[in-house]
Amino acid sequence: MAREGYDDSLYSLLDKRCKIRVERAQRFVGAQTCSHEAAQHGRVHCLEVLQKAGVITKHKNQNGDTPLLLAVRGGHAETALWLLNNASEEKDAKNNNGDTPLLLAVRGGHAQIAQRLLKDGADKDAKNNDGDTPLLFAIKNGWIDTAEHLIAAG
Repeated sequence: MAREGYDDSLYSLLDKRCKIRVERAQRFVGAQTCSHEAAQHGRVHCLEVLQKAGVITKHKNQNGDTPLLLAVRGGHAETALWLLNNASEEKDAKNNNGDTPLLLAVRGGHAQIAQRLLKDGADKDAKNNDGDTPLLFAIKNGWIDTAEHLIAAG
């Protein structure tokens, strides 16, 4: 339901006190939770429903991705910004490849997300497992404005 964006169905299930089994899923390392699915597919409304029910999660899935990492990778700016504002997401979380939200934002050309992460103090020098940094990706892709923002960040 979170994947498809059926927030009305989520409301209905939560209103009827159906168990979504989020707590159980969170006990297993690498579980893809409803929060992961909603973030990966840019479903802010579903995340809002999950938050109201107290079942939003920051846990990592099997690839080490948090909901924020998935939203950024997918270029879902509204979702990523919502997670930063409302879910206390870790701005420097790393997945199994060592990618951070800032690195994924720059690599994907998602300037709005990258600028917000920089404003929030994300580590602009963080390297992934291949030794790549956000600045390296900005330069490789010719994104001069993003490179300038990274340099100006200190």
